[in-house]
Amino acid sequence: PTKFQIQNFEAVTFKDVAVEFTQEEWHLLTPYQKELYKEVILENAWNLLPVGIPAPPEELFSYLKQTEAWWMLEQEGLRSYCP
Repeated sequence: PTKFQIQNFEAVTFKDVAVEFTQEEWHLLTPYQKELYKEVILENAWNLLPVGIPAPPEELFSYLKQTEAWWMLEQEGLRSYCP
């Protein structure tokens, strides 16, 4: 066997690294925690780009629309940024 072997890994998607909150959980977060969540979710999207996984804002908004997290966009006033 060679010293370094390439292993096959399943593709990672934005959904794999996203954290979802229910409305109840979201309301329990402090404003700082909500801001941190937004920063982390955007950072995760951008961190996927260098490894060849496109995660543009459209995918982020699409993901949030398909989950219970869509209300977060409305509550935080981010819905106007959706394509």
